[in-house]
Amino acid sequence: MKSFRENKVFNFTARMSPGGGNDFWESGVVHPDWVLKDLIAIFHPHLLPNHTFVYYQKLN
Repeated sequence: MKSFRENKVFNFTARMSPGGGNDFWESGVVHPDWVLKDLIAIFHPHLLPNHTFVYYQKLN
């Protein structure tokens, strides 16, 4: 896959609690703007070049 070859694989596990809870499902519902900005930065990085991801993180 092209995304794998170019190291552009992301997951929404940037905000995990020590107990294994994922804040994406908690606060992402009330902050769709944060989710949308993360997705814009993934699919169109030139539009948000200095974006700091909230929910998503690049996998290594």
